Order: sequence, then structure tokens, then C-alpha cells
Amino acid sequence: MRWVACLSSIAFAARADEPKPGAEPGPTPPVSVADQAIYAALARVLPEVVFEAAPLDRTLAWFTEQLKVNTHVDWRSLEDLGLDAQWPVSLRVRNVSIERALRLALDEAGSSEVRLCFEPRDGVLLIGTCEQLGYHLVARVYPVADLIAVALDYPPQDATPAGGGAVPLARAADPQFRERLARHAVEMGRRRSDRLAGQEDEVSQSLITLVVDTIEPDSWAQNGGLGTIHYYRGSFVVRNSAAVHRALQALLDDLRAAERVNSVAITTLGVQVAP
Repeated sequence: MRWVACLSSIAFAARADEPKPGAEPGPTPPVSVADQAIYAALARVLPEVVFEAAPLDRTLAWFTEQLKVNTHVDWRSLEDLGLDAQWPVSLRVRNVSIERALRLALDEAGSSEVRLCFEPRDGVLLIGTCEQLGYHLVARVYPVADLIAVALDYPPQDATPAGGGAVPLARAADPQFRERLARHAVEMGRRRSDRLAGQEDEVSQSLITLVVDTIEPDSWAQNGGLGTIHYYRGSFVVRNSAAVHRALQALLDDLRAAERVNSVAITTLGVQVAP
């Protein structure tokens, strides 16, 4: 089925298909049932979307019709920033999700000073400036102990005193020797624990840097935004917008998938990695 409509200076060609492989990822739990329906609508793939100097209000109305969801545009705030309903939008893309097309259209309408975003909230798709929508921050916890663990190095430790090697039976039976050996084992365990704790902190900070540098950099406190991310006992505690949370979950999923691929490659090649 193909639907075509022309509105003066605007022309659209679109077809609502079922989600295809490679479509934008779904929502990150926990998300309300109403918002999940919006994310599902956003994931639908269109064969072609064409806007030719289309007024912004009609462009957004078309997206609302395609999505069939409640939409609210903060026109008063946009007009205060010099962006009115007649602002022209031009776009031509093929085989993209509605979400991707809407992001491109909002990027086309915005500017370097005024960036437009959207966010499902309580069953309504809100459209406004990224700054305004970013004020509604959500806190979530992401377990990342598995990603931290695979990046840590666990070198085998020698449980014997300096000099190592086999210990004569008579010496092993000496109580003083066994006491020294026990103290040595405790000390080696403490050093290993301290070293791994330092490595864990280093790896977690590297992962945080990756997140901040690749997902909406301006939204994070490190770059002047409001979003925060902290590492605590194997988890990230993140406070940011719903859009950032979705992108973060997708990034973590991709990292885990890449780790699985690497593990299979190592097994296939017969490479042995020290525990």
C-alpha cells in the first residue's frame, strides 16, 4: 500500500511497514505501556519521506498522522526562540524509521543555537527544544559488572614466598614456615585486591568517558549539561532524559554483542586467554 499527499509546497510518499531488521532499537525498561506504544510506532519503517520547503507545522502534523499518537508541540517556546510554524523544512530520505525521519526533520528546522527534540512522556509525544525536554530527567541503574570484568586482567598469583618452586616436605611441616606462608598469602591477596580495585576504577571511568563522548555529549554535567552518571558497585547510576537512556541501553547492548563476537573468534582461533 502506498499513500501520497501533496500540501502546496510539501510532498510526501510513505508506506507504514512492519519493523524490519536494523530498525531503531526499542524502548529501555522501565517504560509505561502508553510510551511503549509510541516507541513501537516510531520504529515503523517508511520507504520514502520527502519534504520540499514544507512549513514546520504541516511537517509535524504529517508525522502525527503517520504515528497515530497524541502529540504536543510547545509552539509558544519555539516562537520565543524565533522558530515559528511556517519555518521551511526540506528532507528526502528512504527506508528509514519514522523516528529517524522525525529526528532529521527537527534537525533541519533547528539551528546550532536551538536544537529540537522529542520525547514520549505519559502517552504523549512531546516536541520542543532539547534543553526544555532535558529538564525532565529520569534516574535508572544499569548493571555493567560483566563489561567491567571482561576488561580486567587477572594474572595468576604465586602463593609461595620469593624463590617459589617445590617446598621440601620437612619444611612444609614447620609451623613457623606455614605461618610465614599464611601471612604471605594474606599480603598477596590484599595487594591483588588493591590492584584489581584500581583497575576496576580505571575501566569504569573509561566506560563513562565513552558514554559521555558518544551519547548526547552536551547533555552531561561534564560538558555543562544536567545529566549525571556514576559507577557504584558494578552498576552505572544514570540521571538523564529518556532519549539518552534509550541510546545508553543500545550502546551497552552493542558492547555486549561485540564481546560475544570476540569470544567466539578467540575460541575459533584456539587462542587461550589467562583467567
